[in-house]
Amino acid sequence: MTLPSVYPIIVEIVFYCLFALAVYVSSLRFGRPITGLLLAGSMIYTIVIENFIVLNGGYDYFVYAKPNFLGYMVWAGVVPLWIILGWFIMTTTSYILADTVFPGRSPYVRALVASLISLNIDLLLDPVAVSTGLWRWTHPSVYLLGVPLTNLIGWPLIVYFFVLAFDTSVMRRTSLGPTTVSEQWSQWWILLRSFLTKILMVAPIVIVATFAVLVLLIPYSNVSPPFKNVFPAPGAWWS
Repeated sequence: MTLPSVYPIIVEIVFYCLFALAVYVSSLRFGRPITGLLLAGSMIYTIVIENFIVLNGGYDYFVYAKPNFLGYMVWAGVVPLWIILGWFIMTTTSYILADTVFPGRSPYVRALVASLISLNIDLLLDPVAVSTGLWRWTHPSVYLLGVPLTNLIGWPLIVYFFVLAFDTSVMRRTSLGPTTVSEQWSQWWILLRSFLTKILMVAPIVIVATFAVLVLLIPYSNVSPPFKNVFPAPGAWWS
């Protein structure tokens, strides 16, 4: 089922509003410098992973694409910007809840809690999004309510490593205090470099692990081809 072409635009605008709210809430909770670090890391991490998977035939966002209508207003590569910002919304919300319930606990515990909260949100969001055409899965796998098991495994894995990197490289080391503006910016850039280094190190691990799960599930796929990939799958296995 695909809804009228105005539907994805409305969803996109709503998510921009939710993003502004998430930035505001995060700023109240952690302060603007920490929120800036979280946003910068989240966007880079998500843009890399999302574009990689779309370009390799895992899924796409082109249900609404027509010759003169791309479907969404703003894109980050082959992924709509609202998806990137939506990932920030969900991860930030999950992390705030984990930080509230388990303050000062092990970063491994907090990352696990945040990943499970995000998975619960995705379990509600993904079937609705797929059924209305906001995005579509285009690879063989075991599907539940239109969502591949690959996603239900890969999603918490991606969130877990991101939150773990953020918690250990920023929250456990932050020293952004009431210093001069130049000193504060210097500290901010040091934390950002540490955070980005860590997430760019774990991003390939997450991608490989997710891809391995995808390959393992192919023989048990309960969805028949063809899979109508916009971009070719690796080795044209299921394009």
